[in-house]
Amino acid sequence: VRIAEGTDPRAFVQFVNLESKGKIRSFAAASTGPFGGDTKDLLTRGLIPFGVSKYATSSYVLELGPSLAPGEYSLSTTTSNTVFCFGIGKALN
Repeated sequence: VRIAEGTDPRAFVQFVNLESKGKIRSFAAASTGPFGGDTKDLLTRGLIPFGVSKYATSSYVLELGPSLAPGEYSLSTTTSNTVFCFGIGKALN
């Protein structure tokens, strides 16, 4: 990923575990109680930690751990509404 020099990739990039129901992929970013009370930030619950290593001046390699379970995931940045979805299938024996 390429980002502005001096920006921490962990504060800019997010990997999120998605819920899969048929052809729909989703995640709950927040929830509220009745009448808007009891607001909860749910996005941090679905965030997936990742490793970062410098590749070039403003480029970084992002590495997800080998223990990432089969499922549906997304990659996005905190400054955009664009989301890239990807899946990990079960290992073939």
